[in-house]
Amino acid sequence: MGHFQCNPLHVITFFLVATEQNFSKAASRLSITQPAVTQQIRALETRSGVRLIRVKKKRVYLTKAGQDLLPYSKELFDQAMVADSFLKGYRSNSLFIGIAGPLLLYLGNLIDHFRQLNPSVLVAIREGASGLVEELLEYKHDICFVAPSPPYDEKLRLHRIRTGGSNVFVASCDYPLP
Repeated sequence: MGHFQCNPLHVITFFLVATEQNFSKAASRLSITQPAVTQQIRALETRSGVRLIRVKKKRVYLTKAGQDLLPYSKELFDQAMVADSFLKGYRSNSLFIGIAGPLLLYLGNLIDHFRQLNPSVLVAIREGASGLVEELLEYKHDICFVAPSPPYDEKLRLHRIRTGGSNVFVASCDYPLP
């Protein structure tokens, strides 16, 4: 795999400046400052050694090289938007659960009921005997059901789900508890 001649983010910034024909509007869409947009365009031009944009009387004009780059920058922008949508949908419509093996017998019906009530949520279960809490700390699960074996990391919230036994619910700090 070769080295990039230019930063892909700078190419996306170029696309937005070219299509908006305005540095400030591009900055607004990127949630950055107008000077940051100017800096990214300059960096892209410097790194590539090619002038892409000319500004005259606050109006943006593409050079021949800029016009030729535009379709490629659009492809990159479109792919970035697809990736952004994927990531938004992936996290908001997914629930990754880690369950200690024996607890799956007790929680299976509860999970099935959750799936019926929330058909748009992808529920992924990993059954395991060990390592679930560590995986939770590595953000591989949203929630874990494990038998107690303290001490647990202080970053986690613990909630006992059955008072008469030894089952414990473990969630990351990011997981909202009732």
